[in-house]
Amino acid sequence: MALNNNYAPVLSDAQVAYYLNNPKLATAAKYQLHDDKGHSMDVPTIIQMTGQPYKYAAVYHTGTCVANCTPGAAQTIRFSLNLAVSNDLITWTFVRQLVDNADMPRMVQVSGASWILLAHEQWQGPGPGSSAPTAATFELFYDFNDLMNGTIRSTWSMPIYNSPNNINGTPSIYDAHLALYNGYYSVDGQYGFHINQGTALPTDVNGVTTILKLFDPTGGTTGYPSTATNYNNLMIAKGAVNEIGGRDTLLTTTARFNLQEGHAGTGWDTWRVWLYKFAETTNYPTGAGTATQLNPQTPGGSTSFANPSIAVVDRPGGGGKALVVSYFIFDQNSENGSLIYYFNI
Repeated sequence: MALNNNYAPVLSDAQVAYYLNNPKLATAAKYQLHDDKGHSMDVPTIIQMTGQPYKYAAVYHTGTCVANCTPGAAQTIRFSLNLAVSNDLITWTFVRQLVDNADMPRMVQVSGASWILLAHEQWQGPGPGSSAPTAATFELFYDFNDLMNGTIRSTWSMPIYNSPNNINGTPSIYDAHLALYNGYYSVDGQYGFHINQGTALPTDVNGVTTILKLFDPTGGTTGYPSTATNYNNLMIAKGAVNEIGGRDTLLTTTARFNLQEGHAGTGWDTWRVWLYKFAETTNYPTGAGTATQLNPQTPGGSTSFANPSIAVVDRPGGGGKALVVSYFIFDQNSENGSLIYYFNI
C-alpha cells in the first residue's frame, strides 16, 4: 500500500536522501510556520484533497499557555489539533480546531475508501494543561467534507502498553485499508507509537501494533502491540541513546523508508533525524534495515531537527508531483520552530 495520499513516487535512494538533506535548495520553503491566525503549525501532517476549494489540508498541533503565562514562568501548556488549508503548501488558512488536548498528528486517506484516518496523541490528565496519561488515539472522518466540518464519526484509543507511567503516543501509520467483517466496514492497519519507559534509557522507545476492526460499529476492535526491540537497538547503536520518538513513512516505487527522530544527547541542540531503509517485507520496521543520519542544510545553519513528516502530493502548479517535508528546528535562531518545504519531483 502506498501511504501519503496513495502516491508512490519514482525516486532513487540518493534522490530521497538529497531532498531530505537540502531544505535550503527546495522549490519553496517556510520557516517558523504559522497559519493566518497566528497559530504555530507544529508537526504538520499533509494530505491532498479532492472536491474542495483548497488543494491541501494540514492537521498540526498548537500549544497555548493556560496558566503561569508571564515571561520566564513555568508555563502551563494545553495542546490542540488544528486544521488549515492551502493551495501552495506554504501559506495556510485556519479552518477550525479538530481535537482538544491532543498533539502529534498523522493523517492518511484509508486505502480503498474515501475515509480519512487521523492518529494522534491524546492527553488524559486533569488539566488545565495537557498532562499524562497519554494514549495513541484514532479518529475517523468519512470524507473531506467531514474533515472540513470537523465531523468525527468514530474515535478509538489504544490501551496503554508497557509504560510504567502510562505514556504512549506519537503514532505513525504504516498501513490503513478498508476491511469488511460481517457486513460492516472498518479499518485494518499497522501503526507505530512511542512507549515511555520512565527512568530507563532511552526514556522513549518505539512500538508497533496491528489493529483489526478499527471503528467497527459492532465492537471487537483488537490491537496486537509489541516493543520494536531490534529496531530500537539499531537506533541506539546509531546514536539515539536518550529518546527514540516520532517517525513518518515514505513508500516509493522501489523502497520503503522511515524518517526517525532520536535524541543523541540531553540538550535541545542534540535532536537528530535518521533515514531508515526497510530490508524487511513487512509494513512496519523490524530492525533488519539500515539507518543513516540525515544532516539537513538550512540557510541559517541549523543542526537540531525532530518531528519529521513527509508526503507526496500533486505540485501546487500542476504538471507532476511534489515531495513535502516538515521538521521541527530546535536551534535558537531565526529558524527555530516548524519548517515546511517541498521539492518538485
